[in-house]
Amino acid sequence: MKFEVKDKSILIIFIIALISLNLFYFPKIYASGDESAYLKNSYLLQQGNLVMKDPEYACGASPTDNGFVIGRFIGKSIFLIPFTWLGLMGIMLSGLVTHLINFFLIYLILRKLKYNPLNSLLYLFVPVIVWESRTLYTEILALTFLLAAFYFYVSEKNQRHWLYSGLFFGLAMSVRYDAIMGFASFFIPAIIKNKDKAARLIFGFAPIAITIFLLNKILLGSFLSTGYGQSNTALNLFLSIFTNMHIETLVISVFILAIFYPLLIISPYFVKNFPCKLELALFTLSYLLLNATFTDFLVFDLSITSMFSYRLRYLVPLIGLLIVPYANLFEELLLKITKKIRLNKQIAVICIFMLLLLGSAAIAVVHGNFLDKRFELLGQIQKNIPEKSLTIGSADDCMYFISPLFGDRKYVRVDLSTDFSPKYSSEDIYSLIDEQLKQNNLVYIMDLYYSNILGNAGSRKTGTIDKERAKIKEFIEKNKNNLTLVYETEKPHVLNIYKFSK
Repeated sequence: MKFEVKDKSILIIFIIALISLNLFYFPKIYASGDESAYLKNSYLLQQGNLVMKDPEYACGASPTDNGFVIGRFIGKSIFLIPFTWLGLMGIMLSGLVTHLINFFLIYLILRKLKYNPLNSLLYLFVPVIVWESRTLYTEILALTFLLAAFYFYVSEKNQRHWLYSGLFFGLAMSVRYDAIMGFASFFIPAIIKNKDKAARLIFGFAPIAITIFLLNKILLGSFLSTGYGQSNTALNLFLSIFTNMHIETLVISVFILAIFYPLLIISPYFVKNFPCKLELALFTLSYLLLNATFTDFLVFDLSITSMFSYRLRYLVPLIGLLIVPYANLFEELLLKITKKIRLNKQIAVICIFMLLLLGSAAIAVVHGNFLDKRFELLGQIQKNIPEKSLTIGSADDCMYFISPLFGDRKYVRVDLSTDFSPKYSSEDIYSLIDEQLKQNNLVYIMDLYYSNILGNAGSRKTGTIDKERAKIKEFIEKNKNNLTLVYETEKPHVLNIYKFSK
């Protein structure tokens, strides 16, 4: 497909526009326990360790015979290391860097397949990917390695590229274990089509996979552990497809992928000579089934914004790969439509991408405002809780207590069994408090409610978060004679901080 000078100018203008947009509405902080876990592991890796001995620094971890381990995918934490050297701003810039790398990979793939590279802009403005590029979640980085694997997989001139493809499939698995479905989806057809390619794929993939399995065994006690509890092995999660699938999630996901970019989910089968129809068919099926197994669309309040953004985050690797054949289908449909209505193609392209850019702007504004409040909350916590102290809280609030990023502040959940069962019970919190007070360390209690979720009725909020928040209320009531209120506010969120003394 001919790529004209004007097309290059359009490409550059929209790239600059998206970068400027993200820098202007910069994501000042992350907003979930999962994100903080990847980041905490990144700092641990820099210390030459992945195991913590002290529970006061191990919130979000799991107890093992060796100590406390954060059972998260290690690939993301390794990737974050150079960004941590730039502080919090550098860390939050990592998503945009990943997003641009993915865009460039899609650009290269489209050129290799002789599709119009201008349509790589379709990837740049996918709402869920724009949103995730502003976070520390893993799916967008898994997509990076899957795209690199795809680039080398479709190479026919250099057989060594198939070895590289297997290697990148392995790196994708190091970021998210479910990316092994990506490898399987390409390896199985390779066995049918080209056994030499299949052999090179497995030789490239095996070293990374073996390393992951050995690391799981050493840290978590099982080759197939996912890090989410002893029962959550990769095999159990796979088998849960047949026992725990959310049919409504499967239906909603297919519907969304069919309407936002019309025909996206079936685009590989409308493109003549697309080389990976079977591979993407297997990948689409496996990812949709896995997503419907460990995701429930109805667990949170639904809105148009959430349905097209963060509720689709587990499908980012699938969406990113589907953009490749869709770019060609988009080109063919655009040519037919503009010719039929006698509209200049470049004007149509600019109008479409302008609309997508506006959508990205809306996401950046809403998400930026959301994170600004979390960042303000971080400042309130740091101002009123000194370093070296222990804070007792609930839910995912330990995301504000990562050392050394936010100073040397310790944190545990009020119910120690939430994180550390069976090693600790709920009553062990008092022994931990006594130990800190004996060491002349200050102890604080943090009671926090996010204003943006007050009144929400999603099942996770009512079934999990409210129960955890209730435990800190019970603790405050039970120990009110030992507590002194040192800070309270309702803006931007409801926050009360108490000092514990005896």
